[in-house]
Amino acid sequence: MNSFFIKKIVSRTSLARFFIIGLFFILVVVILLYGSKPPGRIFKEGDISSKDIYSPYNVDVPTEIDQEATNRLIDDRLKEQPVLFRRAEKMNKVISGNINSLFDNAKTLKSSEAPFQEKLEKLKQTLGVPIAESALRRLLESENIDDLNLMTNQILDELLSVPIIKDEDKKSLKTQNKTSLIVLDESKNTEQSFSLDGLLSQGDSRDFIKGLKAFSNLADTKIKQDIIEIIAANIQPTIYMDAQLTKERQDLVIKKIAPVYKQVEIKKDELIAERGRRFTKDNILILNQLFKSETYSVYLRKISGILIIVFIWTFIGLFSFKIFEKDFYLKNKLLLLVLSVTVLITLISKLINLYQLPVFICAAPLGAMLILLLINPQVAFISGFLISKLSALASGVDPSVVMIYLTGSLTSVIFMIKARQRAHVLRAGLLVGLFLTVAIIAASLFKGQIEGDIFLKVSYGLLSGFISASLTLVLLPIFEYIFGLTTDISLLELSDLNHPLLKMLAERASGTYHHSITVGSLAEAACDVIGAKSLLARVGSYYHDVGKLHMSRYFAENSPHDKDEHSRLTPTISKIIITNHIKEGVELARKYRLNDDIIRFIKEHHGTSVIHYFYQKALEDSKDVEELKEENFRYIGPKPQTKEAAIVLLADAVEAASRALSEPTPASLKELVHDLINNKFIDGQLDECDLTLKDLNKIAESFLRVLLGIFHARVEYPSSEKEDLKISIERKADKSA
Repeated sequence: MNSFFIKKIVSRTSLARFFIIGLFFILVVVILLYGSKPPGRIFKEGDISSKDIYSPYNVDVPTEIDQEATNRLIDDRLKEQPVLFRRAEKMNKVISGNINSLFDNAKTLKSSEAPFQEKLEKLKQTLGVPIAESALRRLLESENIDDLNLMTNQILDELLSVPIIKDEDKKSLKTQNKTSLIVLDESKNTEQSFSLDGLLSQGDSRDFIKGLKAFSNLADTKIKQDIIEIIAANIQPTIYMDAQLTKERQDLVIKKIAPVYKQVEIKKDELIAERGRRFTKDNILILNQLFKSETYSVYLRKISGILIIVFIWTFIGLFSFKIFEKDFYLKNKLLLLVLSVTVLITLISKLINLYQLPVFICAAPLGAMLILLLINPQVAFISGFLISKLSALASGVDPSVVMIYLTGSLTSVIFMIKARQRAHVLRAGLLVGLFLTVAIIAASLFKGQIEGDIFLKVSYGLLSGFISASLTLVLLPIFEYIFGLTTDISLLELSDLNHPLLKMLAERASGTYHHSITVGSLAEAACDVIGAKSLLARVGSYYHDVGKLHMSRYFAENSPHDKDEHSRLTPTISKIIITNHIKEGVELARKYRLNDDIIRFIKEHHGTSVIHYFYQKALEDSKDVEELKEENFRYIGPKPQTKEAAIVLLADAVEAASRALSEPTPASLKELVHDLINNKFIDGQLDECDLTLKDLNKIAESFLRVLLGIFHARVEYPSSEKEDLKISIERKADKSA
């Protein structure tokens, strides 16, 4: 099996993805259910016991209902239940209407010619509530009744934004030690919870108004007092208690409360039933409690529970991938890889359980390490949760086991993020082992006791970290080969300049070799500033031009300055020779078993760019310029599909052009870098990768920094100093000879 075969059987379609996920679900469920005990026998009162039956563990068996404890539980639960209130839908409008009516009547009476006292009496008669006579007098005497009405409405709106409760209801709730209540709004069909301290009673309205900013901004003390009097007199509760609905809700709560039973403590190895004796009612209670997991219904519920749990965890994991790592989720090959690793770790955990090995032998870190090295830390982090849950379920659903497995998975991701050498993997394994030991000790403390075999359990934790790291190194090349992936460890091995292909390039095309090394430096620096894979870009740069080994003298960097191999060729032939280095490079890469990730750089590092030199030369030589098409002088592509390939394309162009500058000053280099990047952008070479304009600006700045380091200014020595320097160099040469 190889990466080509995997690509063929796993296409990027929803159907293929559905098949992969479905197969994963089935395999995990089969693994988890394997070895489950079939339903056992059901004990019946009056049957004869065929053997002595002992309790396999300590257990508390319920006998009869403890009514007193049950009543206490009900009382406690009812105290926690909030009281239900309903919102008086039209009350806000009624209050506002009454106050506006008061101001309208005052305005009408003020404009009449009746005596003031008669106006005052008529105004009192229109009131539905008592208001201080002094406030009514000032209202009739006011020259700006409309402004006073507007200010009053503004303050009233703020007051009515808070539910208002009867004074006696608030006191009653405080007496019952209630801290909150629920308000039902039938118009909106909603229920909203309110803190009792956050509600207003009718008596609280005056203090609330005084604390409002709009009220405190008023300068006239008498106007303030009048507004308070008018609003406080008209204010009414806007919510009222619904005793019937509250009672119905409480009844529902009571129905859901399970009765409290009196417990009989049964010790491990205690005799439950003697051989040859009949099962009594008490025997049946104890036996059903001890062996209830062996009934058919419970066994079916167990299977259903596992199906639901696996479905939920798988759904959460896949949904997290889709939201946070969408590019990964859409690649079926990578999804198959992650789910395959998850199945493998679940199987290992199940085998640990079947062979009754200690659950503290944790395989979860192995999965996280493999996924991090093969894909990325984000995917490994999300996968770590799924792997830990399924591994714990396979080993035993003890909460402490889940905590230990999660610790192993997530610390593996943390310590493996910068692992680029095999030694780093082993070091990470030891650190994970240390954290596992801490988690094991914490789990023992969580249970309330440090058992005598704690040192043995701790040793299992240390061993798990080391074994996970070792197995990662063993399995890594296998997964790389099957799924056609490249890890940082493999990239570092490919970056060795003693690689046969790079040594051949240095010997037979030294100009191309040095060009590739410089392109690697440019690409690595650019990737670092935008957060791309710098190591991949550097190694891809080393191999991007290996196709120039074939007919190397026809490439400018490998030919003498006074000799032009293309002078005797037509532009079309020259174009064929130049573009052929892509095809030759791919063939060489496959011959030397380079990974597809590296071959991508060979294919894409020119995109579909125009070979301008020979195109212009062809235009000069052609008699019919209109028939000469630019497309005939373009590389066949494809255009760069990743950020890293696009950066190598830009770095390749910048490095080659910078060597042609007669005076590589900072200004000329800056102009060159920006012009080349702009031209590639306009030509559409960056259309199929996800580089942004912000990224391109950062790339240009990083290119310029590297080029300035390469073409840095040198000190011009005076003639006498030059002579001294020459003598010094000659003396050193004589010594070394």
